[in-house]
Amino acid sequence: MKFKEEYLLYIKNTIAKFRIRDLLIMFLNYLPSEMVEVVGLTMIFSFLVGTILILLFTSDQANTKNLYLKKAK
Repeated sequence: MKFKEEYLLYIKNTIAKFRIRDLLIMFLNYLPSEMVEVVGLTMIFSFLVGTILILLFTSDQANTKNLYLKKAK
């Protein structure tokens, strides 16, 4: 039982030394190049969608003008 606790503590300390970026690079080294491309594109588009959602939800002023149904004079 003591060996298991020491082993888990060793694993925890080893992983804590790595940064998330380093772990991602190590993970991507085991994938085929096509899969790395898919992961990269997914990260880019998720960042863009997240930025757009943050900008939409943090806008201070509500858009009250209905430009599509506005009657032409």
